[in-house]
Amino acid sequence: QDATADKVEIIITLSPGTPVDKAIAALYAFTNCESKITTHMVVIENNRPCERTVSEVLHANVKQLLFLLDQELHIRHGELEDSRQEKTLLQIFIEERIYKRIEKCTTYDQIKSEIRKGFEPFKDRLFREISDDDIEMLLQVRIRRISLYDMNKNRDELEAIMTEMAEVEKNIASIKSYAVKYLKDIIKKYKYVEKEIEEVVPEDAATKKGASVK
Repeated sequence: QDATADKVEIIITLSPGTPVDKAIAALYAFTNCESKITTHMVVIENNRPCERTVSEVLHANVKQLLFLLDQELHIRHGELEDSRQEKTLLQIFIEERIYKRIEKCTTYDQIKSEIRKGFEPFKDRLFREISDDDIEMLLQVRIRRISLYDMNKNRDELEAIMTEMAEVEKNIASIKSYAVKYLKDIIKKYKYVEKEIEEVVPEDAATKKGASVK
């Protein structure tokens, strides 16, 4: 029964006892409810054009996505490691008053040597060997910053860094699950929402206040 008005509406009344699922399957099989198309996708691979199936294209894209997400996570992990090292160095440098050791040093080499000696008892709290860049960072600490140093705040920040690092390491270990969540978040964020758009006739738009036609 065709009940089409402003929208297409076809009503199908089944004979008594007819299985609904089989009727739906028949509609897909023998009508235009379902159409099959043949694709010939040509892509550039290794600088050469080649034909690929939908499955092959999806597989290649998923492989690339996993690679990029893994790279992104490793980069973030490295940033967190640097931040953790910096905050731990500052914590020891200030709380253990290592900065006092360099007050009488007269040369840069003496300063570096004293700082390294000062950190010797605390090597087990560090995550890597102290570098010259680390020492330079410590020497940039101003007296005002030392006097305003907040031990509790620094420890909270270190704890937050460690928590995020654990999460990043977990995601690296289960990269496929992370990729699924990543895609679901994108779908949720950019989910298409249909909105009715008021149709505006050009002549009407031109007569609105402030409108002009050139």
